[in-house]
Amino acid sequence: MMCVLVEPVAAPGPRPFLDKEFDMADQQTCPVCGMETSVWKGNDGQGVVKDGVTYCCEECSVGGSCICG
Repeated sequence: MMCVLVEPVAAPGPRPFLDKEFDMADQQTCPVCGMETSVWKGNDGQGVVKDGVTYCCEECSVGGSCICG
């Protein structure tokens, strides 16, 4: 029996979701309450970051009731 080493080949073309780093500005809603970024109140509308995730307010970041709506 003969073994052949096969090297992986990258697919041609751009890979937009794999080639760029995740940008928090791409996030459209709070992962807890679903509030759109345009009405966030936490951190002067910039949201609150906890464990690498951006939430609309401190309350959502700790699992409380959202204060934005």
